[in-house]
Amino acid sequence: MMEIIRLSEQEGSLCAVHCLNALLQGCYFSAVDLATIARQMDCLEQQRMAEMGTNTAEYQSFFKEGSNNMDDSGMFSIQVVSVALEVWGLTLTPFTSTVAPTARLAREDPTSGCAYICNMKEHWFTIRKIGNQWFNLNSLLAFPELLSNTYVSLFLAQLQKQGYCIYIVEGSLPQCEADTILKTMNVTQKIKPPLLSELQECSQTRQELDDDLAAAMAASLAQAEDASTAPPEGEHSELENALQLSLTEHLTRVPNHRTPLEGDLEKALRLSLAGSGGAEGAEPGGDAGSPDEETRQLQAALELSLLQPSTSALNNDQGSSDQQETLDATALREKRLAYFKNKPSPDES
Repeated sequence: MMEIIRLSEQEGSLCAVHCLNALLQGCYFSAVDLATIARQMDCLEQQRMAEMGTNTAEYQSFFKEGSNNMDDSGMFSIQVVSVALEVWGLTLTPFTSTVAPTARLAREDPTSGCAYICNMKEHWFTIRKIGNQWFNLNSLLAFPELLSNTYVSLFLAQLQKQGYCIYIVEGSLPQCEADTILKTMNVTQKIKPPLLSELQECSQTRQELDDDLAAAMAASLAQAEDASTAPPEGEHSELENALQLSLTEHLTRVPNHRTPLEGDLEKALRLSLAGSGGAEGAEPGGDAGSPDEETRQLQAALELSLLQPSTSALNNDQGSSDQQETLDATALREKRLAYFKNKPSPDES
């Protein structure tokens, strides 16, 4: 039921316009209307000042000051608000007045009135009774605030301490739909209305969090895509890793008692690794890092690497017998000479 109560949202510095329309519960005044009233009041004041002479210091000072009834931001004076309400037969009386009987009665029992207009500097807002309940119709709130009868007195006292000027609205307010409906029922409110500025901050914070989350997800997707489309390592690195693994397995398998053939295999593997890793740093024209030399070393290493597992497997099968082949120095020398004789020379292409 709270939605039937009119509450104009804050727009610029047009608080006086929002205040009057919330009081009357209808769109009765615009900024143009109040500006027209303000200009009329400026003309009347200027005429009165000119009656005493346009050459006087008072008139010159008044003329230079400009309008006291409105400014470029849309702020209007209490005089403009008061004149606007006279159209509806309503008057404003200061809450602190010691002369007006209504002011004394209002201070004793604030709920005896029908509405209050509160002003501090450029801000205006209305507190009024709709139906049988009181509502704070401040345009800075997200929605109307329900006030209990007890809290109305405390709320007005709090506003006075904050520096607000409070005016009692006297006269009969125009009929409105909200007043008619709420005279037959009461509304309840479990949540106090937040300020519009708080909602905007929450909305901004939520938007920033959403932006951060979207950026994080985009970065994660981009990283995953880069990882999935990353090019494989070059053939040079793959061959180097294969040679290193072959050398490691060879050293692990025969760490101490190596035959000349095994020593040649280890030497070939080490030379291939040296050629692979140092090719970039080799000087131009050097044989160690040339492509042909590296190819020959790599071919020899791979052939010996393939030969070694077969030899090891054969030895394992023969190891099941009680006899084991024993090579003398002459046989070892012949095998080594045969190996190097069959090995291609570095000059062959």
